[in-house]
Amino acid sequence: MNSKSDELIKKLNEHSTWVLSLGKTGRLADFKSWNLDKADLEMANLPFAKLHFASLRNANLSGVNFRQAELLNVSLINANLNGADLEGANLSKADFSFSNCTGANFCDVNLEGANFEGANLFKANFTRSILRGANFKGADLTYAEIVDANIAGADFKGAKIEAATFEGANLDKANFEEYLPEAELKDTNISDPILKETKSQRAGINDQESDKTTLKRRLSVKTAKEDLFVDSKSVNPNMINEAVVDLIKKVRSSIHIDQIKARCKQQPDIEKIAKVDFEHGDIVTHNDQVAFKLDYRISYKLSLLLDRRGNLIMDFPESLERP
Repeated sequence: MNSKSDELIKKLNEHSTWVLSLGKTGRLADFKSWNLDKADLEMANLPFAKLHFASLRNANLSGVNFRQAELLNVSLINANLNGADLEGANLSKADFSFSNCTGANFCDVNLEGANFEGANLFKANFTRSILRGANFKGADLTYAEIVDANIAGADFKGAKIEAATFEGANLDKANFEEYLPEAELKDTNISDPILKETKSQRAGINDQESDKTTLKRRLSVKTAKEDLFVDSKSVNPNMINEAVVDLIKKVRSSIHIDQIKARCKQQPDIEKIAKVDFEHGDIVTHNDQVAFKLDYRISYKLSLLLDRRGNLIMDFPESLERP
């Protein structure tokens, strides 16, 4: 065993001690600019590790734990990342080209500018990840989860995305040119209104406009969060209520955040919280020490009263009568 291998094992052991002791003993692993090509790190426990500019080409990283790790500009070309856990990691500009990432966990990962060309991403999970400008040319994203992710400007030219889920994703300027034929799109959840259209609903489209051009044009202006559809033939008979709802919407759109803040300052019952929801928990580092981050969503009832001129009324009773 050469000295490089000895040093690698030493770093892995020190890092394991650091993790198990919650940062009290051991040492955080730093592999900056290391050459770890063809290294066998299967099931290695490396959360929070630093691997900036490291090279892991053809490495075996199956089942590795890279949660919250820093891997900026890391080279993972042709690496095996089957079942790897990279949740919360920073992989900006990482190169995953032709790597095998079946079932890999990329939740909440920064992958801005990452290269996944030709990669196997079967059942990979990219929920809430940042994928701005990422390259997915020729990648296999079958059954991949890209929910609530930011894929603005990402390139999916020639990618296989059968049954992939893009629900809630930011598709701004994403490139779906030369997209898979419609026959292969039947299970792909990019945006329900696009994929659930019937032939009759699309009958008005110019015959000269190809399906690919139509899909690209519609994807550029729609996301899964903008799929509300109004049928002009189905009008609610209660026109007065519809008019009231429309008026309320217009009033809400004119409310400035400063008005809400002003009302909050005057709210006597602000301590009466209506609801507390736990959203997400994770282990993070703070000053090179392990810490626990808990995210909560806290809400309470707040009423605003405006006169007919749009002025905010600060003092009003809890119970009001309709005219």
